Order: sequence, then C-alpha cells, then structure tokens
Amino acid sequence: METIVNEAVDELNNTFSIQNTSKPTIDEFNKEAQSCMKRIKDTTDLITKVQSETDNINQLMQSLKSKDDELQAMFNKIDQLELLVTKVKNTYNAVAENLDIVEKAVNASTPFRLGNRYKSDMPIQPYFPPPNQVDIYDTNELFTSTHL
Repeated sequence: METIVNEAVDELNNTFSIQNTSKPTIDEFNKEAQSCMKRIKDTTDLITKVQSETDNINQLMQSLKSKDDELQAMFNKIDQLELLVTKVKNTYNAVAENLDIVEKAVNASTPFRLGNRYKSDMPIQPYFPPPNQVDIYDTNELFTSTHL
C-alpha cells in the first residue's frame, strides 16, 4: 500500500508541479514579451527615421529661407531697375520733346524774303526759347561704386 501511495504522490507531484502547471503561462508570457519587444524596436526605428527626415526637412527649410532672402534682394534690384528704365524712358521722351520744340523754332525762324531791297548785311538772330527742364535720374543710389 505504501508503494501505491508513493506512486500516487509521484504521479500527482509530476502532474501538478509548478513547472508543469506554469509552463504554458510562462511560454505565453515570453511570446507576448517578444511581440512587445519587436513592436518597441519597430517604433524606435520609425522614430529614428522620423527624426532623420525632420532634420533633413529643417535643413531644406533653412536652404529655402536663404534662397528666398537672396531672391527678395534680387527682386528689389529688379524693381529698382524697372524704376530706372521708366525714368530713362521719361527723360528720353522729355529730351525728344525739347528737340521737337527747338526744331520747330528753327524752322519757324527761317525768314521768308521778298526781294533784295530789304536785304541787310547783318544776320538775323532768331529767337529760340529755352528748353523745358529735364530731370536726370541719379544712378549713384542704384549703382554704387566700390572702386574710388
């Protein structure tokens, strides 16, 4: 009888041992822990990638900002050149108008002589009105000279 009791104790001991009872739970726990570790690693990799891309984007933004500043300076120069071209055009038109006035005055001052009896040896001094005021654009502001 003692043998039967010892065999029953050994059988119950093997069947209900902590190792045998907890093994499926420990295996499941290890499996879930491995899954969590993989997700953590994947998340870490994604965070690293996002940080790298963010750094690249920030560098690109700085480069774009620098180019924008250069372009704004260039646009300002272009605007000044457009103003200069407009001023030169207006000056040219004013000078051309003055030339037209002088040409008309010269053509109008040519005397029409009827004969030799009114001829004098003294030349006739025609009157030419002074030309209109023409403002010339000062380009020193636009074209600064570094060579003095």
